[in-house]
Amino acid sequence: MKIYFVNLPSDGKLRLNNAMLGTIQVCESMGHVTTVFDADSNKALNPNLLKIDLRRQIDWDVVMIDKIETKHQLAKEYVKVIKMMRPEAVIIGTEDYTNPIKESETIINFKEVNVFIDGFAEVIMPGLLDIVFNQRFDQTKGTVYLYNGAVERVPFTDETVDPFYFPIPSYDSVNMIIYLNSMCEPLGDYKKAQKRVMNVLWTRGKYRALPERAVEQASALRNMYAIDEIIIDDPDFLDSPSWVKQFLKVWNDNSLYRYMSFIIKTVSWPVDDGLLWNLKESGCRRIEIGIGVGVEFNADVIHGVVDLLRRNLIQEWDITFKLDSVATARDLASFCKHENIKCKTIIPTSVITEANLQLLGLQNLLDQGKFDDVISYNLVA
Repeated sequence: MKIYFVNLPSDGKLRLNNAMLGTIQVCESMGHVTTVFDADSNKALNPNLLKIDLRRQIDWDVVMIDKIETKHQLAKEYVKVIKMMRPEAVIIGTEDYTNPIKESETIINFKEVNVFIDGFAEVIMPGLLDIVFNQRFDQTKGTVYLYNGAVERVPFTDETVDPFYFPIPSYDSVNMIIYLNSMCEPLGDYKKAQKRVMNVLWTRGKYRALPERAVEQASALRNMYAIDEIIIDDPDFLDSPSWVKQFLKVWNDNSLYRYMSFIIKTVSWPVDDGLLWNLKESGCRRIEIGIGVGVEFNADVIHGVVDLLRRNLIQEWDITFKLDSVATARDLASFCKHENIKCKTIIPTSVITEANLQLLGLQNLLDQGKFDDVISYNLVA
């Protein structure tokens, strides 16, 4: 079959859609023909470029579109164009190729979409493609669809997941030069030298790649694109210390610590000194920690975290908070000053007035003009 993937724009800095590229690799291994309309790298905030691309493309059997929930309105505009220009194509929707569709209302609002993938797309897609034309979606686990106006779900089950089944993403399906140029960073004090950076994703919801597969992907990026550093997008890299220890062993056995550094994110804390030291020795350059999110600021807890990081000589780190009052913001600002930590503000709450922000010395937050329901701070090393 001929499958057309639409990668909608995301917010913030351009990041590689690893789960989509993994799904493409699965489809190509089955003998299907694929292409990607990368609206993200093109920053196509309306379907005009899509119309141009579809006019010069062959007739596609299947069209796959993502960010159905997070980019709901934009996705609807794209789906409308796809249906108008390729009325015979089967349209498959997903949020991020990884997680289930949260709201049944989403399914109802996208009547043009024939079926939605409700989880781990790389595992679900082969079975779905086998029955996509007779549209017996009830025969494939991990699908959601409308039937006689009602939302039907066929649950995704654990026994369908092979822990080895994390394919190396199909990197050549997108323009990697655009992603590399977007993510590269200055190398030391040399303005013209660039560190080549790329993001990876080794989790799909609650499922995780084997450490050997994760290292294989990192090695592929090093060999194919001379990547110097990877940003690991797993939301909680340290949630399984045993997995992390095995990953570090395989990473070091393959000598990647000599050529590559990495950045991780975690909400699992505290972490023992030994594991932190192993991370540092293996090339972990930065840790992004979500702590105190949605709870009251606790200086003692944060002091312990900061002390542990400094003791293990982690080069860079930041700690993210979500705060809901001016008083808590003052406590955090005072703590940062006492600990000699730079406080970088992210999002102010609507209850924080300009006068209060200026009082706290958070003028940069005003300059960003970002107002939302929560206030979030990063403590940056």
